[in-house]
Amino acid sequence: MTETGELARDARTAPQEAAEPPRGWVRGLVVVRRIGTVATAIMLFFLAGAGVCYVLGVFSAEQVRGWLVDLPPFWTAAAVFGLLAADVFLPMPSSVLLTFGGMALGWHVGTLVGAGGVIAGNLAGYWVCRAAGTKVFGRLVGAAEAERFGKWLDKWGAVAIFVSRVVPAVAETLSCLAGLGRMRAGRFTVALVLGTAPVALAFALLGAAAR
Repeated sequence: MTETGELARDARTAPQEAAEPPRGWVRGLVVVRRIGTVATAIMLFFLAGAGVCYVLGVFSAEQVRGWLVDLPPFWTAAAVFGLLAADVFLPMPSSVLLTFGGMALGWHVGTLVGAGGVIAGNLAGYWVCRAAGTKVFGRLVGAAEAERFGKWLDKWGAVAIFVSRVVPAVAETLSCLAGLGRMRAGRFTVALVLGTAPVALAFALLGAAAR
């Protein structure tokens, strides 16, 4: 083929090649969509549970407060801790529990008990998802992509975990995603503690001020 013919062929194929998006870019969009679908499914699970409990009147703020109001201090602390720890599996009114802890126990103890319960519950969600869900997650998004997602979590997930503590359902969803993506446990725990402590303190102070 002459040089002129090669130039003509390149001119014909160049527009078609330019119109085709890079394969890596398309694959990246597919992975993001799959991970987003998993995240949405987890969040809908938490929201659906909260909706069912709201309709049935189970675990409402009034009901939970009624359980705790006449308990002695030790059992109040144990109940607040346990109910907050169960929040990742059951739709507990966490803000009510954190506030009530400050009201019944004082802001010092209320902060420790409230933060401890929230941290315990989210650690449980992280480890359950990490132990039981990583294989399923790998099949849904692809093993290589799941590994890349884990590396992304190690780099940026701590910021998301820290910020999400003030948003119900989102906080628990990110804890589960951190487990599914096998985010490093130490990094997850540090971000969880640093993000939870100020929120628990704020609600405990609010409860103590209302005594």
